[in-house]
Parts: sequence; C-alpha cells; structure tokens
Amino acid sequence: MPRLQLESATDVLNLDDVLNKDVGVQALSGVAGLGLPQVSTQWLEGAGDGATYRGRRVLPRDIDIPIYVAAKDRLGLQGLLSRLAVMLAGEMTLRLVEADGSDWSTKVYRVGGGDYIYGVDTIGERDFQTVITLRAGDPFWTYSRASRKVIENSGAGRGLLKGLASMKVSASQAIGTITLENPGDAPAYPVWTVNGPGKDFKAYLGNGLGFHWTGTLAADETLTIDTRTGSVVDGTGANRYSAMAAAPRLWSVPPGTTTATASLENTSAGTVQGGTVVTRNLVTNPRFESLSGTTVTRTNLHPNPSVSSDNSNWTSLGGSNARSTEQSQSGSSSLKVTCNANLQGWGGNGSTLPGSVAAGDPIYGSVYVYPSKDMTVQAGVEFKDAANVKLNVVLGTATSVKANTWTRIGTYGGIAPANTSHVTVTCYTTASNGAAVSGDVMYLDAMLIEKAASMETYFDGNFSPSTIYTYRFTGTANASSSERLAPLAVGQSTSTDKPYTHCYAEGSAGSRYGRWRTLPGTPKPGWRVARSVALSRADVVAGQKYTFIARVRLSGWTARTMDFRLADGTATKAIMNPVLVPSIGSDWKDVRVTFTALNDGSLDAGIGLYVSLPPDAPATVDGYFDVAYWAVVTGDYTGEYFDGDTPDSQTVGVYDWSGTPHASVSTVSVPKIVGRSSITCSWRPRKWMVV
Repeated sequence: MPRLQLESATDVLNLDDVLNKDVGVQALSGVAGLGLPQVSTQWLEGAGDGATYRGRRVLPRDIDIPIYVAAKDRLGLQGLLSRLAVMLAGEMTLRLVEADGSDWSTKVYRVGGGDYIYGVDTIGERDFQTVITLRAGDPFWTYSRASRKVIENSGAGRGLLKGLASMKVSASQAIGTITLENPGDAPAYPVWTVNGPGKDFKAYLGNGLGFHWTGTLAADETLTIDTRTGSVVDGTGANRYSAMAAAPRLWSVPPGTTTATASLENTSAGTVQGGTVVTRNLVTNPRFESLSGTTVTRTNLHPNPSVSSDNSNWTSLGGSNARSTEQSQSGSSSLKVTCNANLQGWGGNGSTLPGSVAAGDPIYGSVYVYPSKDMTVQAGVEFKDAANVKLNVVLGTATSVKANTWTRIGTYGGIAPANTSHVTVTCYTTASNGAAVSGDVMYLDAMLIEKAASMETYFDGNFSPSTIYTYRFTGTANASSSERLAPLAVGQSTSTDKPYTHCYAEGSAGSRYGRWRTLPGTPKPGWRVARSVALSRADVVAGQKYTFIARVRLSGWTARTMDFRLADGTATKAIMNPVLVPSIGSDWKDVRVTFTALNDGSLDAGIGLYVSLPPDAPATVDGYFDVAYWAVVTGDYTGEYFDGDTPDSQTVGVYDWSGTPHASVSTVSVPKIVGRSSITCSWRPRKWMVV
C-alpha cells in the first residue's frame, strides 16, 4: 500500500507511523490536492460568438493534509510537534512511496493551516490534530527512478553505466538514434551530460525540434544541459550557454515512445590508466569450466548389448533364436527365442568378447526379459576360459516374471577365477516352472555386464550424451564394449575416499558444476564427499584474513548439516577451522565464511576444499553433492562471487584471470579510464496525479 512521506534537508517524517507504530505523525483520510492541478486557460474573443482556445498554463498545486500526532506522553508530544514545526518552516519534499520502494514526489512549502482548537484538537497530553496546507510550485509529480541511455565511442566496449543501454559508434564520432520511453502521463525533461573530448553536440527529435551546442570539450571535461531549467554548465559550474547556436529548442519527452538523435564530433575511446587490483579469488578453477580430457566411469562389456545390429554374442538355449523388432527394451530390436520342444529349461544368453575379463575381476550381469506367458526365470553368470570351457557358474535368484512385460533380472557372479577369458550371462526358465510348451516365446534385450558388485543403471554406446555423461562404443558400434565418460577439469580433483565417484554436470548455477556421487556400499560417518585442490600454498599466508564462498546442494538425502574446511593436500594442516552449515538440501545454498588463516599449507603444493558427509547420512546409491562454484577471496570480502569470466563493469571494476583462464587466480581491479567521450541522456517520468 502506498504511503505519504514528508522530508526536509535534515529530517524525514513517515505519515503512517501511528498506524504502524502507535506513535508518530499520521496523515488521515481526506487528503486533498493529489489529483489534477488547476489550470489557467487563454482564450481569444472576437466579434463573433464564443471564443478561440489559445493555450493554458498549469497552476501551482495546493495540498491539504489532515495530520494526527500521537505520543506516549506530553513530553513526547511536544518533541514531535517541534520536529513538525521545524520541518514546515522551509522547503520540503512530499513523496508518495510505492510498495516496491519507488516514489513520486514534488517540492512543497507550507502556505497555511497548522492551527488547532484547544480541547477539541488536543488537550496537550498525548495527541494533536490539525490540517496543513502545502503548495507545490511544480504541479507535476516526478518519479524517483530515472531512465537513462548512453552513446559512446566504439572503442569503449561495454557501457559506462552497468545494465543500461549502450550504443557503439564510429571511432571519431559519437552519433546514434535513441529510443526514449516515458511511462508517465506528462512531458519529461531530459538532462544531457556530455563527456569530452568532443565538439559540436547536437540533440534533435524526429520532428526537427532540437539544439546545437557549438563549443568544444577537452578530455574528461563535462557539459550538462538541463532542458527544464534551460541551464548549460560545465563541470566547474561555469555557464556555457553562449555556445548555443541560434534559436535552441530544449525539447521535452512526451508520454510514450519517442525517437531522437544525438551526436558529438572529434570523440575518443579513451585510455585505461592504473588498473589497481583490489581483491583476488585464489581458486584457480572456481566454476569447473575448463575441461582437460575425460575419464571412464563405467564400462559395459557386452559388445552388442541392445541387439542393435545382428545376433552376434547372443544365443538361445533349447529353442530357435532370431533378431526381432516385435519387442525391444533399448534400441530398435531384441533377441527372440522360441521354444521348439517341451523343455524344463530354455532361454538365451549373451557373452563378452574373449580377453575382456581377467582373474580377480568382480562381475555383475543383468538382462531384460519379456515372456509370452507368466514364467519363473533365473539369471546366471558363467566364467569361461579362452577355449570356451566353463570355469564356474553362479546362479541368481529365481524371479516371477509377468507375461508381456519387460523385467530386468541379474546376479552377482563374484570374482573371476584363474584363466578367465570371457563371461556369459544366461537367462532361462527354472525347472520349478514346469515344462515349457513348444512355441512359447521369450524376448531378451539390454544386457549389462560390468566389473561391479551390484546392479547399475543400464547403458550402452547408443545413449545420447547427457548433461553429465558421454556414452560411446570403444570400437565398432554394436560390436564392442561401451563406455560412459565424464569430463575432467583443470585444477580440480576428487578424494580417493570411497564410496564416492566424481563427475561433472551442467546447470543454472554455472556452465558446469562438480558432482560427487555415492557408489554402492555403506558410507561411513566422516568420510569426505569431496576434495578439490585448487589453491596454491603461496597464495595463503597464516594470520591473514580471507573469505570462503561456495554454492552447494545435497540431494538423495533429506536436508542436513555438512562440514566445510580448507586444508593442505595431506589433510594434516588445517587452513580454516571446520564450519558446520545446516539445512543443505536439494536447493542451491550459498555458504560464506570470513576466517583468519591458521596455516599457510607450506608442506603441500596445494590447498583443497574438504566437505564431510554428515554422520547421520544413511547408506544410499542415489546421493549427490554438487558444488556450483567456490572462492577464497582475499580480505574480509562482502561482495558477490566472482571469477575471471565475470562481465566487467567499468564503474565497478574489471575481472580477469591473472594467467591462464580457468587455471590461475582471478582478480578484481578498478581502472581509471581517461578521455572517453560519451553522451548520456537521463529523464524522470512525471504524472499529473497520483493515487
């Protein structure tokens, strides 16, 4: 809800304090004069009937405000009335403040009111009531937020004003077309600020209205033209109106959208002088953005896992087999096995290539099945030598499978025995299911044979790349082992603490973020989720202040507290005391800690970020810890995260890598830009009335 505010050069009165605080100054209902101001019209009366309208002049605005003052006691009431009297004695600003913090204002003076009747309006104890009359010489309401457009030399790069429109122009001339949007309902008066060097400044509307300043500005000399007051002054306050060409028309911006042109001759892009570094982010690859090769995170040893080409490495047991497109779990086809006799055990199997498995490898095999009727099926892992002789067979649990439904079954085959050359994963009906009938059909597809101890999510080399992984066949497509790969980043590594594996993903928190995923097993309290080595020991000095910043999230568990710290590569020398951060969950959370370095990490070449698993985290294979970015900034830093990729704003600073991008410290420096020519047009919308 909007509220009225009255202020002077030394004081501010919110005219809703009684409503919100029970004491203070309150504007009561019945405020008059906020609407359309009075106008004086001019008419030409001739000899005939009526008159002809010749123009109008908007008159000053009078505003009547019923005021109620409330205090806790007589002394407090006297203090509030004294503040009010002092404020009403001089120039004031009356504002209508909107809910978003913006406001519409006008300059006012008291021209009447303020009297009271004792015993009716007050008894001098706790409250007081009166009506004050204010007069605004400018009858229009002006918006607090200015609109602004900039024209500058093309060599200037980004605009001088962060986030505002900027037009690039030729090297010796600043000239451009500006679209001026006035959301108000009254004309707005632009203020032009010209920064030299340059000469012959011009500003024209499309209808030919405009002005031409014929003077010359030296480098970094400024000229300000206020079209409302008609003043033309330089940066020292000296009057430069004499350089205006004949008959200048200092035009206003009408409501709506207007197109104008502005130009300045003999401009310069300026030069950068100084560039003093004010702070550093010591993390060399803070956003995990620079890639350096890939790492294989998983391998499927079955060379034709989704029956995508032919029946190679797929065979039947007790039936005829054929490649079929009638049913498929992954890819365009599957293996169709048809029972050709009344059998107790029949089905199909798939094999790895010879030489793909060695003694000591753990093997888990799985396959999807689709029977023509309800069946009980069983998976088995067979280890074979180079001559295809069985060395060992491990059978899985018998599983009831529904008709016409894809069901995945699998088993852990254990450790490959000596002389193992390859593995066959078998799926067949069990004897307990009774005799199969000739003509029964079973489809098999999507086989996964991994060096693992538990079932993993199926994949093959035909999978489309995701935001986390890339999939490929190691050789001929559909006839070789397939791999899942994750990219590596420069300057970042993961702890060898199990059961975690490292990969990278993409998301809104940055172009890439680090992800640590739990592997099968039981996580132990205190195990580190992540260790990213990215700080040089030479950049951290014991006893000096630093600020640690990170954006993190945790998924797969409920939100919980996590432990963050910095230490050297051996984890024996702490750089920062451990910090417990609560309520880290599936939403990104910003962590910020200012600390004094305990050590300089001189025993190790790098300093890393350590994040520990919460002691109460349950065992899971679906837990993730993500780091979007992290920073260790010099000093007690209160600003936002930055790295060398951060867009530079020359009113704030320049962000850059001190060496190789994504592999060096990033810095913030504040340059001094000398001699840059620019034209800035700013205006504040105005209104006839406010509500």
